[in-house]
Amino acid sequence: TGAIRAAIAGGVGPGVISSLLVEDDLRAGRLVTVPAAVDLRRPFRAVWSAGLSAGAQDLLAVIAASQHSPDSSPR
Repeated sequence: TGAIRAAIAGGVGPGVISSLLVEDDLRAGRLVTVPAAVDLRRPFRAVWSAGLSAGAQDLLAVIAASQHSPDSSPR
């Protein structure tokens, strides 16, 4: 991600990167957001090497609850 960010900031070309990762650059005007008529949402996966700790189970429960919440946006 750091290399992509540096390439975009260095003028190599446009790129797609999470706005959370470049919020300082956006605020400082080093990068600008360009509207794109493309839906770039994608599913994420939670993975562990073996077994689920209590903390991992809690995290998955929170994610599952947020996806079924009436207040959550479609993912």
